[in-house]
Amino acid sequence: MSNGIVPKETFRAYTAKSQRETMYDAITELHREMKKAKKYDKITTFGGGVIGGILFWLALKFKAILPF
Repeated sequence: MSNGIVPKETFRAYTAKSQRETMYDAITELHREMKKAKKYDKITTFGGGVIGGILFWLALKFKAILPF
């Protein structure tokens, strides 16, 4: 179980309480990873907006030929 995945046969051999605990651990780990992904998504979205804004400003400043 080094990668966090329990084989089906092993999971079936667990008691009901152990199965619930294993499922709870998996769900909490998934929740933790989703929170990290959301934080990363916000950071990259903000960074992309800043970079895009700077590039647009430079294009206007130097009167580059814009496709619109």
